[in-house]
Amino acid sequence: MLLALRRLQRLAVDRAAARGEDESFHARSVRRLEQANRRHDLVALPIEDPREQALPDLGIIAIEDAESGEMIEIDSGNPAVRENFSKLAQVRAEQLQKIFNREAIDSLRVSTDRPYVADLMAFFKNRVRKRS
Repeated sequence: MLLALRRLQRLAVDRAAARGEDESFHARSVRRLEQANRRHDLVALPIEDPREQALPDLGIIAIEDAESGEMIEIDSGNPAVRENFSKLAQVRAEQLQKIFNREAIDSLRVSTDRPYVADLMAFFKNRVRKRS
């Protein structure tokens, strides 16, 4: 994400479309996003996978932390664990949307479980109308 934002900052264009991973929006990433948004017309397209929103009941499973590489075991058969997983996913999505709202970055959530072309077309048509 940081590398993509650094490259975007160096572009000498008025408008740019950029895709970045929303997994780890820590302070440095947010600062770079703010800087890029001042120079470019950013549109955020957070891509959601329903499998990342809800943990299935599979009993004890080992998962790897994508950032640290650490393996941990969790009991996905425990309803409280599944509920916390879903809540965390929702909180991450809300925090990301707050960042986009605060920075006045237009965004459209795209899900991997349904076609998105019609949604994208409508989004950009509405965006053009709002800016006219």
